[in-house]
Amino acid sequence: MFKFKVIVLAVVHCILIFFCSSCRKENNDNVAKPDTSGTVTIPGTPDGTPVVEMTIGAEGGLLISNDGQCSISIPAGALENNTHFSIQRISNTNPLGRQSSYRILPHGINLAKPATISFRFSDSTIVGSNEKALGIAYQDPTGIWKAVGGLTLDAEKKTVSVATNHFSDWSLFDHLFLMPQHALVEPDNSLELEVFLDSDFLEPLVEGQEQAISGKVNSADKYIKSWTLSGPGLLSGNKAKATYKAPSESNADDVTVSVELDLGDKGQYILLSHIDIAYSGIKMSFKNGPEKNIKAHARQIGGVWMIIGGEDDGTEKIQMSWVGTTGFHAFAASATNAFVYIPDGIDRYVSMYTQEHVDVPSDGGITITKMSPTENYIEGNFDVHPTGKVLSTHVAVDGAASGTFKVKIQE
Repeated sequence: MFKFKVIVLAVVHCILIFFCSSCRKENNDNVAKPDTSGTVTIPGTPDGTPVVEMTIGAEGGLLISNDGQCSISIPAGALENNTHFSIQRISNTNPLGRQSSYRILPHGINLAKPATISFRFSDSTIVGSNEKALGIAYQDPTGIWKAVGGLTLDAEKKTVSVATNHFSDWSLFDHLFLMPQHALVEPDNSLELEVFLDSDFLEPLVEGQEQAISGKVNSADKYIKSWTLSGPGLLSGNKAKATYKAPSESNADDVTVSVELDLGDKGQYILLSHIDIAYSGIKMSFKNGPEKNIKAHARQIGGVWMIIGGEDDGTEKIQMSWVGTTGFHAFAASATNAFVYIPDGIDRYVSMYTQEHVDVPSDGGITITKMSPTENYIEGNFDVHPTGKVLSTHVAVDGAASGTFKVKIQE
Protein backbone atom coordinates (compact mmCIF):
# COMPACT_ATOMS: atom_id res chain seq x y z
CA MET A 1 0.00 0.00 0.00
CA PHE A 2 1.03 3.52 -0.45
CA LYS A 3 2.58 5.53 2.35
CA PHE A 4 -0.48 7.55 3.36
CA LYS A 5 -2.60 4.44 3.71
CA VAL A 6 0.06 2.71 5.79
CA ILE A 7 0.23 5.69 8.15
CA VAL A 8 -3.52 6.13 8.42
CA LEU A 9 -4.29 2.44 8.90
CA ALA A 10 -1.54 2.29 11.52
CA VAL A 11 -3.25 5.09 13.42
CA VAL A 12 -6.62 3.40 12.93
CA HIS A 13 -5.23 0.12 14.23
CA CYS A 14 -3.68 1.86 17.20
CA ILE A 15 -6.83 3.63 18.30
CA LEU A 16 -8.90 0.48 17.86
CA ILE A 17 -6.65 -1.24 20.36
CA PHE A 18 -7.53 1.24 23.13
CA PHE A 19 -11.19 1.32 22.41
CA CYS A 20 -13.16 46.28 39.32
CA SER A 21 -15.28 48.55 37.02
CA SER A 22 -12.11 50.60 36.28
CA CYS A 23 -8.39 50.04 35.82
CA ARG A 24 -6.42 49.03 38.94
CA LYS A 25 -2.66 49.28 39.45
CA GLU A 26 -0.86 47.79 42.46
CA ASN A 27 1.32 49.80 44.83
CA ASN A 28 5.07 49.21 44.53
CA ASP A 29 6.04 49.88 48.16
CA ASN A 30 7.98 47.27 50.13
CA VAL A 31 8.96 45.12 47.17
CA ALA A 32 9.74 41.60 48.38
CA LYS A 33 12.59 39.43 47.18
CA PRO A 34 11.67 36.92 44.46
CA ASP A 35 10.40 33.57 45.67
CA THR A 36 12.36 30.63 44.27
CA SER A 37 10.14 27.70 45.29
CA GLY A 38 7.62 26.23 42.89
CA THR A 39 6.67 23.28 40.75
CA VAL A 40 8.82 22.45 37.74
CA THR A 41 6.78 21.68 34.63
CA ILE A 42 7.68 20.86 31.05
CA PRO A 43 7.40 23.58 28.41
CA GLY A 44 4.14 23.82 26.50
CA THR A 45 3.84 22.51 22.95
CA PRO A 46 2.43 24.37 19.91
CA ASP A 47 -1.23 23.55 19.25
CA GLY A 48 -1.15 24.08 15.50
CA THR A 49 -2.41 27.66 15.34
CA PRO A 50 -0.33 29.95 13.11
CA VAL A 51 2.65 31.84 14.49
CA VAL A 52 2.31 35.64 14.25
CA GLU A 53 5.55 37.42 13.39
CA MET A 54 6.56 41.06 13.05
CA THR A 55 9.70 43.19 12.79
CA ILE A 56 9.59 46.08 15.24
CA GLY A 57 12.06 48.98 15.36
CA ALA A 58 12.74 52.13 17.36
CA GLU A 59 9.22 53.45 16.66
CA GLY A 60 7.69 50.56 18.62
CA GLY A 61 4.75 48.36 17.66
CA LEU A 62 1.97 45.99 18.68
CA LEU A 63 1.96 42.23 18.10
CA ILE A 64 -1.25 40.26 18.66
CA SER A 65 -1.62 36.48 18.78
CA ASN A 66 -3.56 34.70 16.06
CA ASP A 67 -6.56 34.17 18.36
CA GLY A 68 -6.49 37.75 19.66
CA GLN A 69 -6.15 36.69 23.29
CA CYS A 70 -2.57 37.81 23.98
CA SER A 71 -0.67 40.89 22.82
CA ILE A 72 2.74 42.54 23.22
CA SER A 73 3.10 46.32 23.06
CA ILE A 74 6.65 47.59 22.48
CA PRO A 75 6.90 51.32 23.27
CA ALA A 76 8.81 53.81 21.12
CA GLY A 77 12.43 54.01 22.22
CA ALA A 78 12.55 50.49 23.67
CA LEU A 79 14.65 49.19 20.74
CA GLU A 80 17.64 50.64 18.93
CA ASN A 81 17.50 48.31 15.93
CA ASN A 82 14.84 46.41 14.00
CA THR A 83 14.07 43.19 15.87
CA HIS A 84 12.06 40.16 14.80
CA PHE A 85 9.29 39.21 17.28
CA SER A 86 6.88 36.28 17.27
CA ILE A 87 4.01 34.97 19.37
CA GLN A 88 2.68 31.42 19.25
CA ARG A 89 -0.15 29.73 21.17
CA ILE A 90 0.97 26.64 23.09
CA SER A 91 -0.43 24.25 25.69
CA ASN A 92 -0.56 25.62 29.22
CA THR A 93 1.61 23.78 31.77
CA ASN A 94 1.17 26.41 34.49
CA PRO A 95 -0.19 24.51 37.55
CA LEU A 96 -2.81 27.25 37.97
CA GLY A 97 -3.05 28.12 34.28
CA ARG A 98 -6.20 29.22 32.49
CA GLN A 99 -6.71 29.06 28.72
CA SER A 100 -3.68 28.55 26.50
CA SER A 101 -0.25 29.99 27.16
CA TYR A 102 1.87 31.85 24.60
CA ARG A 103 5.50 31.61 23.52
CA ILE A 104 6.89 35.09 22.95
CA LEU A 105 10.25 35.44 21.21
CA PRO A 106 13.03 36.46 21.10
CA HIS A 107 14.40 35.38 24.46
CA GLY A 108 17.29 37.30 26.00
CA ILE A 109 16.49 40.63 24.37
CA ASN A 110 17.32 43.85 26.24
CA LEU A 111 14.69 46.60 26.16
CA ALA A 112 15.43 50.22 27.07
CA LYS A 113 11.79 50.57 28.16
CA PRO A 114 9.44 47.85 29.47
CA ALA A 115 7.04 46.19 27.08
CA THR A 116 3.44 45.43 28.08
CA ILE A 117 1.98 41.94 27.84
CA SER A 118 -1.82 41.79 27.91
CA PHE A 119 -4.36 38.96 28.09
CA ARG A 120 -8.03 39.20 27.22
CA PHE A 121 -10.65 37.32 29.21
CA SER A 122 -14.40 36.83 28.90
CA ASP A 123 -17.24 35.92 31.23
CA SER A 124 -16.83 32.30 30.16
CA THR A 125 -13.10 32.48 30.96
CA ILE A 126 -13.79 33.25 34.60
CA VAL A 127 -16.76 30.94 35.20
CA GLY A 128 -16.00 29.30 38.53
CA SER A 129 -13.57 32.04 39.46
CA ASN A 130 -13.44 35.85 39.69
CA GLU A 131 -11.62 38.50 37.67
CA LYS A 132 -9.88 39.70 40.85
CA ALA A 133 -8.24 36.27 41.17
CA LEU A 134 -6.53 36.53 37.76
CA GLY A 135 -2.78 36.84 37.39
CA ILE A 136 -0.05 36.69 34.75
CA ALA A 137 3.01 34.45 34.96
CA TYR A 138 5.98 33.37 32.87
CA GLN A 139 7.97 30.13 32.82
CA ASP A 140 11.61 30.59 33.79
CA PRO A 141 14.53 28.57 32.33
CA THR A 142 14.26 26.00 35.14
CA GLY A 143 10.62 25.22 34.26
CA ILE A 144 9.07 27.07 37.22
CA TRP A 145 6.18 29.44 36.57
CA LYS A 146 6.60 32.88 38.20
CA ALA A 147 3.67 35.22 38.83
CA VAL A 148 4.57 38.85 38.14
CA GLY A 149 3.48 41.78 40.29
CA GLY A 150 2.17 45.17 39.24
CA LEU A 151 -0.85 43.76 37.43
CA THR A 152 -3.30 46.14 35.76
CA LEU A 153 -6.90 44.90 35.58
CA ASP A 154 -9.35 46.64 33.27
CA ALA A 155 -12.71 45.14 34.23
CA GLU A 156 -14.58 47.10 31.57
CA LYS A 157 -12.36 46.06 28.64
CA LYS A 158 -11.79 42.65 30.23
CA THR A 159 -8.00 42.71 30.02
CA VAL A 160 -5.14 42.11 32.43
CA SER A 161 -1.68 43.50 31.69
CA VAL A 162 1.79 43.58 33.14
CA ALA A 163 5.09 45.30 32.26
CA THR A 164 8.17 43.21 31.46
CA ASN A 165 11.70 43.52 30.09
CA HIS A 166 11.98 39.91 28.93
CA PHE A 167 10.09 37.33 26.90
CA SER A 168 9.40 33.68 27.56
CA ASP A 169 6.29 31.46 27.73
CA TRP A 170 3.51 33.52 29.34
CA SER A 171 0.19 32.46 30.83
CA LEU A 172 -2.98 33.79 32.40
CA PHE A 173 -3.79 32.04 35.70
CA ASP A 174 -6.11 32.27 38.68
CA HIS A 175 -5.47 31.44 42.32
CA LEU A 176 -9.12 30.86 43.34
CA PHE A 177 -11.57 28.65 41.46
CA LEU A 178 -14.28 26.00 41.68
CA MET A 179 -13.69 22.80 39.74
CA PRO A 180 -15.19 21.70 37.47
CA GLN A 181 -16.59 24.97 36.19
CA HIS A 182 -18.85 23.32 33.63
CA ALA A 183 -19.64 19.62 33.79
CA LEU A 184 -21.56 16.89 32.03
CA VAL A 185 -23.21 14.45 34.44
CA GLU A 186 -25.16 11.43 33.29
CA PRO A 187 -28.50 10.69 34.99
CA ASP A 188 -28.25 8.99 38.38
CA ASN A 189 -24.50 9.67 38.52
CA SER A 190 -22.45 11.81 40.89
CA LEU A 191 -20.00 14.66 40.44
CA GLU A 192 -17.27 15.72 42.86
CA LEU A 193 -16.64 19.46 43.18
CA GLU A 194 -13.84 21.29 44.95
CA VAL A 195 -12.82 24.89 45.64
CA PHE A 196 -9.10 25.57 45.24
CA LEU A 197 -7.33 28.55 46.80
CA ASP A 198 -3.59 29.25 46.71
CA SER A 199 -3.10 31.50 49.73
CA ASP A 200 0.27 32.71 48.41
CA PHE A 201 -1.73 35.15 46.28
CA LEU A 202 -4.21 36.47 48.83
CA GLU A 203 -1.98 39.53 49.11
CA PRO A 204 -1.59 41.06 45.63
CA LEU A 205 1.96 41.07 44.27
CA VAL A 206 3.38 44.55 43.83
CA GLU A 207 5.43 45.82 40.92
CA GLY A 208 8.89 44.27 40.90
CA GLN A 209 7.78 41.26 42.94
CA GLU A 210 7.54 37.68 41.68
CA GLN A 211 6.03 34.58 43.24
CA ALA A 212 6.75 31.01 42.20
CA ILE A 213 3.64 28.91 41.55
CA SER A 214 3.32 25.48 43.11
CA GLY A 215 -0.40 24.76 42.92
CA LYS A 216 0.02 21.97 45.46
CA VAL A 217 -1.51 23.26 48.70
CA ASN A 218 -5.22 24.02 48.89
CA SER A 219 -6.05 26.57 51.59
CA ALA A 220 -9.77 26.96 50.86
CA ASP A 221 -11.28 24.95 53.75
CA LYS A 222 -11.34 27.71 56.36
CA TYR A 223 -12.90 30.26 54.00
CA ILE A 224 -15.95 28.27 52.89
CA LYS A 225 -19.23 29.77 54.08
CA SER A 226 -21.93 27.73 52.31
CA TRP A 227 -22.82 25.53 49.30
CA THR A 228 -26.08 26.04 47.36
CA LEU A 229 -27.85 24.02 44.65
CA SER A 230 -30.19 25.53 42.07
CA GLY A 231 -32.01 22.88 40.04
CA PRO A 232 -32.83 19.17 40.36
CA GLY A 233 -30.65 16.70 42.20
CA LEU A 234 -28.95 16.53 45.59
CA LEU A 235 -25.92 18.40 46.95
CA SER A 236 -23.86 17.70 50.05
CA GLY A 237 -20.96 19.97 50.99
CA ASN A 238 -18.07 19.49 53.40
CA LYS A 239 -15.72 22.48 53.66
CA ALA A 240 -13.98 22.91 50.27
CA LYS A 241 -15.50 19.77 48.74
CA ALA A 242 -19.02 18.86 47.68
CA THR A 243 -20.83 16.01 45.93
CA TYR A 244 -23.69 16.50 43.48
CA LYS A 245 -26.04 13.60 42.69
CA ALA A 246 -27.99 13.92 39.43
CA PRO A 247 -31.66 12.83 39.13
CA SER A 248 -32.46 9.50 37.50
CA GLU A 249 -33.63 11.03 34.22
CA SER A 250 -32.05 13.42 31.74
CA ASN A 251 -33.74 16.82 31.52
CA ALA A 252 -33.21 20.29 30.14
CA ASP A 253 -33.36 22.04 33.51
CA ASP A 254 -30.42 24.30 34.32
CA VAL A 255 -28.38 23.10 37.27
CA THR A 256 -26.00 25.45 39.05
CA VAL A 257 -23.90 24.78 42.12
CA SER A 258 -22.63 27.85 43.96
CA VAL A 259 -20.24 28.20 46.86
CA GLU A 260 -19.76 31.31 48.98
CA LEU A 261 -16.37 32.19 50.49
CA ASP A 262 -15.57 34.80 53.13
CA LEU A 263 -11.99 36.03 52.73
CA GLY A 264 -12.26 38.66 55.47
CA ASP A 265 -10.83 42.01 54.38
CA LYS A 266 -10.31 40.57 50.86
CA GLY A 267 -14.08 40.36 50.44
CA GLN A 268 -16.73 37.73 49.86
CA TYR A 269 -16.84 35.63 46.71
CA ILE A 270 -19.48 33.43 45.08
CA LEU A 271 -18.16 30.83 42.62
CA LEU A 272 -20.39 28.92 40.19
CA SER A 273 -20.36 25.55 38.45
CA HIS A 274 -22.83 24.87 35.64
CA ILE A 275 -23.99 21.27 35.19
CA ASP A 276 -25.64 19.59 32.19
CA ILE A 277 -27.58 16.40 32.91
CA ALA A 278 -27.32 14.28 29.77
CA TYR A 279 -25.89 11.05 28.42
CA SER A 280 -22.34 11.18 27.08
CA GLY A 281 -22.39 10.29 23.42
CA ILE A 282 -22.51 10.91 19.67
CA LYS A 283 -25.42 11.73 17.37
CA MET A 284 -24.56 10.49 13.87
CA SER A 285 -26.10 10.10 10.44
CA PHE A 286 -24.43 7.43 8.26
CA LYS A 287 -25.10 6.87 4.54
CA ASN A 288 -27.97 9.39 4.67
CA GLY A 289 -29.76 7.23 7.22
CA PRO A 290 -31.67 8.46 10.26
CA GLU A 291 -29.76 10.07 13.08
CA LYS A 292 -28.78 7.64 15.81
CA ASN A 293 -27.37 7.98 19.32
CA ILE A 294 -24.17 6.16 20.26
CA LYS A 295 -22.78 6.06 23.80
CA ALA A 296 -19.21 7.39 23.91
CA HIS A 297 -16.53 8.98 26.05
CA ALA A 298 -13.23 10.81 25.47
CA ARG A 299 -9.74 10.19 26.73
CA GLN A 300 -6.19 11.27 25.93
CA ILE A 301 -3.53 8.67 25.18
CA GLY A 302 0.05 9.68 24.41
CA GLY A 303 -0.92 13.20 23.43
CA VAL A 304 -3.69 12.00 21.08
CA TRP A 305 -7.32 12.73 21.94
CA MET A 306 -9.81 9.95 21.22
CA ILE A 307 -13.56 9.64 21.29
CA ILE A 308 -14.46 6.00 21.79
CA GLY A 309 -18.01 4.67 21.60
CA GLY A 310 -20.30 1.83 20.68
CA GLU A 311 -22.44 -0.97 22.05
CA ASP A 312 -21.33 -2.96 25.08
CA ASP A 313 -21.47 -6.23 23.12
CA GLY A 314 -18.93 -4.94 20.59
CA THR A 315 -21.22 -5.16 17.56
CA GLU A 316 -20.98 -1.41 16.90
CA LYS A 317 -17.87 0.70 17.42
CA ILE A 318 -16.92 4.26 16.58
CA GLN A 319 -13.69 6.12 17.19
CA MET A 320 -12.32 9.52 16.29
CA SER A 321 -8.87 10.93 17.02
CA TRP A 322 -7.02 14.23 16.75
CA VAL A 323 -4.18 16.20 18.31
CA GLY A 324 -4.76 19.67 19.76
CA THR A 325 -7.55 21.66 21.33
CA THR A 326 -10.45 23.67 19.92
CA GLY A 327 -10.70 24.29 16.21
CA PHE A 328 -10.99 22.35 12.96
CA HIS A 329 -8.84 19.23 12.55
CA ALA A 330 -8.94 18.23 8.88
CA PHE A 331 -8.36 14.61 7.91
CA ALA A 332 -6.05 15.90 5.16
CA ALA A 333 -3.88 17.76 7.67
CA SER A 334 -2.62 14.75 9.61
CA ALA A 335 -2.96 10.98 9.64
CA THR A 336 -3.70 11.25 13.35
CA ASN A 337 -6.95 13.06 12.56
CA ALA A 338 -9.03 9.98 11.85
CA PHE A 339 -12.51 8.47 11.89
CA VAL A 340 -13.35 4.75 12.19
CA TYR A 341 -16.83 3.24 12.26
CA ILE A 342 -17.75 -0.44 12.53
CA PRO A 343 -21.57 -0.67 12.35
CA ASP A 344 -21.93 -4.42 12.65
CA GLY A 345 -18.76 -5.78 14.19
CA ILE A 346 -17.42 -6.70 10.73
CA ASP A 347 -17.31 -3.94 8.13
CA ARG A 348 -14.94 -1.06 8.77
CA TYR A 349 -15.43 2.49 7.42
CA VAL A 350 -12.65 5.05 7.67
CA SER A 351 -11.78 8.65 6.78
CA MET A 352 -9.82 7.72 3.62
CA TYR A 353 -10.34 5.98 0.28
CA THR A 354 -8.36 4.65 -2.68
CA GLN A 355 -8.39 6.70 -5.88
CA GLU A 356 -6.44 5.50 -8.95
CA HIS A 357 -4.26 3.28 -6.76
CA VAL A 358 -3.47 6.20 -4.43
CA ASP A 359 -4.85 6.43 -0.92
CA VAL A 360 -6.16 9.89 -0.08
CA PRO A 361 -7.81 11.37 3.04
CA SER A 362 -11.51 12.07 3.02
CA ASP A 363 -12.75 15.64 2.87
CA GLY A 364 -13.97 17.12 6.14
CA GLY A 365 -12.65 16.63 9.63
CA ILE A 366 -13.36 16.94 13.33
CA THR A 367 -14.30 20.32 14.82
CA ILE A 368 -13.86 20.84 18.56
CA THR A 369 -16.04 23.70 19.78
CA LYS A 370 -15.64 23.28 23.53
CA MET A 371 -12.68 21.73 25.31
CA SER A 372 -11.02 23.03 28.44
CA PRO A 373 -9.24 21.80 31.59
CA THR A 374 -11.99 23.61 33.52
CA GLU A 375 -14.66 21.32 32.02
CA ASN A 376 -15.09 17.56 32.16
CA TYR A 377 -16.37 17.09 28.62
CA ILE A 378 -15.62 17.79 24.95
CA GLU A 379 -18.18 19.13 22.50
CA GLY A 380 -18.04 19.40 18.72
CA ASN A 381 -19.04 17.96 15.36
CA PHE A 382 -17.60 15.91 12.50
CA ASP A 383 -18.09 15.47 8.76
CA VAL A 384 -16.58 12.63 6.69
CA HIS A 385 -17.23 12.69 2.95
CA PRO A 386 -16.83 10.21 1.56
CA THR A 387 -16.28 7.38 3.99
CA GLY A 388 -14.13 4.53 2.74
CA LYS A 389 -14.96 0.86 3.26
CA VAL A 390 -11.83 -1.17 4.01
CA LEU A 391 -11.54 -4.16 1.65
CA SER A 392 -8.74 -6.70 1.24
CA THR A 393 -7.14 -4.87 -1.71
CA HIS A 394 -8.20 -1.25 -1.36
CA VAL A 395 -10.47 1.22 0.43
CA ALA A 396 -13.65 1.74 -1.57
CA VAL A 397 -15.77 4.89 -1.58
CA ASP A 398 -18.98 4.03 0.26
CA GLY A 399 -21.26 6.62 1.85
CA ALA A 400 -20.57 9.53 4.20
CA ALA A 401 -20.93 10.29 7.90
CA SER A 402 -21.66 13.40 9.91
CA GLY A 403 -22.84 14.29 13.38
CA THR A 404 -22.28 15.99 16.70
CA PHE A 405 -20.89 14.87 20.03
CA LYS A 406 -20.85 15.84 23.67
CA VAL A 407 -18.69 13.35 25.50
CA LYS A 408 -17.37 13.09 29.03
CA ILE A 409 -13.62 12.93 29.54
CA GLN A 410 -12.42 9.80 31.32
CA GLU A 411 -9.10 9.72 33.16
